[in-house]
Amino acid sequence: MDKNNAIQGIVQPAQKKGIEMIKKNIACIGLVLMLIVLVLQCVVSPVENEASDEPKVFFTQRLNQSGYFEWISIKKQAIENTGFPVFHDAMVKTYKKDVYIIERFGADNIIKYDPSKNGKNGLVNQMKTDSAEGSNPQDIAFLSDTKAFIANQNKPAITLFNPLTLTKTGTIDISKYTYMKDRNTSPHASSLEIDGNYLYVLLQRRDGYTYKIPSLILKINMLTNEIEDTVSTVYKNGNKIICNNGYLYVMNTGSYSAAAGDAGIEAVKLSDKSVTTVITAEGLGGCPYNVQHKNGDIFYVTVYVTYHNVHVKEIDFSTGNIVAVVPDVNDAFGGICYDKKNNTLYVGECDSLNMGIKVFKNNILQGPVIKTSRTLIPSSIAIINE
Repeated sequence: MDKNNAIQGIVQPAQKKGIEMIKKNIACIGLVLMLIVLVLQCVVSPVENEASDEPKVFFTQRLNQSGYFEWISIKKQAIENTGFPVFHDAMVKTYKKDVYIIERFGADNIIKYDPSKNGKNGLVNQMKTDSAEGSNPQDIAFLSDTKAFIANQNKPAITLFNPLTLTKTGTIDISKYTYMKDRNTSPHASSLEIDGNYLYVLLQRRDGYTYKIPSLILKINMLTNEIEDTVSTVYKNGNKIICNNGYLYVMNTGSYSAAAGDAGIEAVKLSDKSVTTVITAEGLGGCPYNVQHKNGDIFYVTVYVTYHNVHVKEIDFSTGNIVAVVPDVNDAFGGICYDKKNNTLYVGECDSLNMGIKVFKNNILQGPVIKTSRTLIPSSIAIINE
């Protein structure tokens, strides 16, 4: 063997070993780079099914025949989602960590949404309330994870369903409370409230779209699903009820005119069914429409003055005194909700020049209105903050 061949015999194995080491290093570097890319993708573009327990405010919007559902990050006070279309006449309710979208007159449908998922991946299920008759669902009250109730405007029955499976389980007949049965088919249930073992149902008992007699409240034993009692109010066209500290408060909107004398907030003492007036529409400066409990005997109420002129007032229901008028609100017909955990009031502002969601703390506006990218008007608001 000559000198050159001898050197080559020594060098070639060393070169091969070096090349193999380089290949292994490149493979390791490639694996590290791939992991970095995956991590960055998770940070920049969350997986569609990634769970999120971030508190949110949910709201529906509408304009003509268009409707949309979106949500706001409570932490960032901003809309950070694409949302999805819903029926134009829709409202939103929450129960524990789920959202229920009530698609009303013409759709007659309940949508269950899981907010821990992103976008349309959160759509769990849907349930027709009664499309054949056009039930026009208005409100939902939840007794448990497996039993809930639906108030229907155009069907003389309370619908029972299982929220877990979103399936109907029965009905409670309320047809006997229909006003003038020869020309009306329903007593027009508008709002539900649960206190203890009892479900309270607010009936408007309209004659078409006129209000001739006072609202009526049904007391239903939820263990037997039987109507045990009724209470008549003084004022008419009840739109919302809410329980607090042994009382059931009724928002009677009347004929949408404070001067008509048929609207006001009433208190029903649940222990003896006595009915007293908290404040008249005249004293309120408009007709009560929606309500949210703040603390103690203090409530926020939306007050309808005229079309496109809806105020929000803070009222002490124990005395009937107006504590404060929430400023910077022109048309709160888009709904209100109160976050007790953060002492924050959310208002659906429908004013065409500044529509969106307004946020208040201690009745002081916090920053600019939260606007959506769509030219739609807020129609309802609900919150999950657990």
